[in-house]
Parts: sequence; C-alpha cells; structure tokens
Amino acid sequence: MSNQKFSEKQFVFFTLNYIMGFGFITTISSLISLRYFGIIIFALTAIITFAVALVFSRLGNIYKNEYGGSYLYAKKVFKKRFSFFIGWNQFIQGPILAATSPLFIASAIETITNDASAILVIRIISIFIFIILVFVSTLGINLNKKIIFVFSFVKWAILLLGVAIIIYLSFKELNFANNLTNPNNVSVYLIFSNVLSFMYAFGGIEDVSAMIKDVKVKNFRKIIMIVFVVIISFYFLIFILLNGLRDLDLIANTNFSTIYNLVFGFSGVIIFAVGLLFNGIASKISISISSSRKIVVLANDGYLPHFLTKTNKRGEYKNAILFAAFLTIISMLIFWLIPLLLNLSNFFSSVIEIGTMAFLIQYMLTLFTAIVMHFKKKINPIPYWEMIIYTIAIMIIFLTLLIFLIPNITLQNWTAKNTIVLASYFIFIGIGYLLYLSKKMYSNKKKEVNTIKNI
Repeated sequence: MSNQKFSEKQFVFFTLNYIMGFGFITTISSLISLRYFGIIIFALTAIITFAVALVFSRLGNIYKNEYGGSYLYAKKVFKKRFSFFIGWNQFIQGPILAATSPLFIASAIETITNDASAILVIRIISIFIFIILVFVSTLGINLNKKIIFVFSFVKWAILLLGVAIIIYLSFKELNFANNLTNPNNVSVYLIFSNVLSFMYAFGGIEDVSAMIKDVKVKNFRKIIMIVFVVIISFYFLIFILLNGLRDLDLIANTNFSTIYNLVFGFSGVIIFAVGLLFNGIASKISISISSSRKIVVLANDGYLPHFLTKTNKRGEYKNAILFAAFLTIISMLIFWLIPLLLNLSNFFSSVIEIGTMAFLIQYMLTLFTAIVMHFKKKINPIPYWEMIIYTIAIMIIFLTLLIFLIPNITLQNWTAKNTIVLASYFIFIGIGYLLYLSKKMYSNKKKEVNTIKNI
C-alpha cells in the first residue's frame, strides 16, 4: 500500500490553500500605504519568491522520497551543527506564526470594540480552539484533507467576497491616479522592512517541499511553478485594485476588515471574523502536518528525542504534532503577555516579523546550499540563468535582513520592538540547541552506563 496521501491535483490545491489567504490580507494594509513604492516591494518579494520556487522545486524533485526540506538538502553538504541550525530554523516558523491567530482575530474584533474583556475572551477561545485542532490533526492526513477542504471552502468564499467588494468599490470610485502617485513618507528602512513583512504572504513553499514524500508527484517543479504564477498574479491584481479605493488611508491604518465594514457595516466585520476563524482552522491543521515532518527528520538523525518519530495507528506523527503544539502554546502565551505587560500597540506585526525573519534566513541558506551542491557535483548542474536568480535573491535577502536588524545604518532609531523581535528569534533558536545538547548528554550517559555493564 502506498504511503503517498496526495495526488498532484490535491497537492496543488493544498499548496495554494496553504500559502494564499489571510496572510496576504494581514500584510497588504502596510504595503498599500506606500502607494507606487509598493510596486518596488512587490518586485523584490517576487524575485525572492521566484528563486525560492525554483530552488525548492529543483531539490524537491531530486529528493522526492525523503522528508526534511531545507534540512535534508543541508545535511548532504554541511556539517551536523550547521545542518541542525537550518533544520531547527525551518521548524520554529510554524510555532511562531501559528501563535498569531489569537492576535489576528483580536485585532479584527478591535475594529468594532475596544473592550479589553471582550478581546481577552476572544484570545482565550482562540487558544482553546487551537488545542482542539492539534488533536484533530493527529487523526491522519486522509481525514484532515476533508476537514481542510470544508473549512477552506468557507474561507475562500469569504475571501472572494472581499475581492468582489474591492472590484466593485475600485471601479466605482476610480481613485487609481491619486493613490498611485501620492505616496506617504517613504524611507529605505520602510521599504525593506515591508519586504520582510510581505514575505509572510508567500510563506509555505518551503513547508510543502518538506512533505513531498507524501505526494504522488511526477514533476514537483510543475506544481510549484503553477502555484507561483497563480499567487503572484492574484496578489498583484488585488494590490492594484485596492489602489482604486477612495478610503485607502483608512484601510492602510486599520486592517482588511474595513473592506467588509464599508459595505456591510457591523455584519461585515462578523463575516470577516468568521473567515479568519475558518482560515485559522484550515491553516492550523495544514501547519501541524508540515511541522511534524520537519521535526521527525531531526529526531531520526539523533538531534531530538526518538519518541518524536513514532506514529499512531492512523500513520500520523502524533508525538511530533503534540511537541510542535506545546511550543506554539508557549509562543501564544509569550506573545500575548509581552504587549500586555509592556503596553505595546500593533504587536501582531512584530510576531510576523519574527517568523518571516526565519523564512528569509531559511531561503538564503537553501539557495546557498543549492549553489554548494552544484559546485560539489552533488546534483545535476544548475543552469547559469537560474544561478543568477539565486544570487540576486541572496543579495536582496541579505540586504533586507541587514537593514531590518541594524536600522541605524538607514538612520532609523532602535526601538523596543526591534529588541523583542531579535531576542525572541534567538530564544527560539536557543530552545532547539538546549534540546539538542540535552539529547546528546543523555545519549553519552547511556553509552557510559552500557559500557560499565559490559565490563
């Protein structure tokens, strides 16, 4: 019996659904405030995403019978410690970004009420829903595919309703000329920090490549290229249409629920919140599936406890899913308490920046890995045009990370949020190395005990 659970068509849908949706909605508000400079951000993120699509589809085709994604490729050419860093950096994105769900739903509710008690209740309910979904995701891919389809159908119905509203309002108001030629204050730091944030809307190609062993695939590159073209076209169309709205500044300064509110009033915000909820359910189950595959390979290679590799009677990596869920709950609590205790506003965007920083580090290192594999003749030669795209993308990613992590070089002040983002990322990396060292110490102690017994 085949262990492959997705057909090619199912996986195209799964990948589109995994990447597209409310991640774009989350980041577009800040992008449109830059007016035509937003096109520059689109171009930079498109180059990065195209390079990512090329490299993961190339390496995915070569290693389509193995789990691991970026970590799998890295361990073919690098030493263990560096490979572990790539693997753990790849994994932590799921727990960090999954923690944004309660923050996102709460931010939508804030458009209709500032009542702290109501927002607190929403966050608590969101966390409990998340915990339930974790256990649902252990029931196996075959059942989860059906659940994802049902909830994604509602998510897409509400999302496409928003698109229909945008089309209607943009052609009714025809404010393109004013919006696209009248940018607000723009700086180099603002452009590159938005490149980092906007990558959140494209995150997922690297995740699905870690699942390729579960797919009955003939040509993984074909799947990824279809997904890339659909996503970039859809996003750019919505960006242009949004610039036709008269109330663009209102949307830029609040969130996307304003679109629904403009037409349906209070009911529109409720519709949007339902879309967020259904998106969160489909997304969480999808992330649970992909995250478990990332952590299993690390456990198989001896970096983490071996019990994480065990499957239940439905063939799902239950322990790995529960482990990822535990880290996610910790993330939720931390990212809930930080803004509460420090009285920080719009902290949702900071959490996204932590996750997307990990994205960009993974992308840069995977592109570098492919280049090393090319020169070490570990894979078939990569065409020169593709190598050029890899190199350009690496330079854009490096510049984005440099400007974001050291804002002073563009004459921007260092803020508390910069400290929190950087510290949070290194704390999550540190957790991985603590687990790695604990496992190593346990294995060494076990060897010593066995040696003594055999004397």
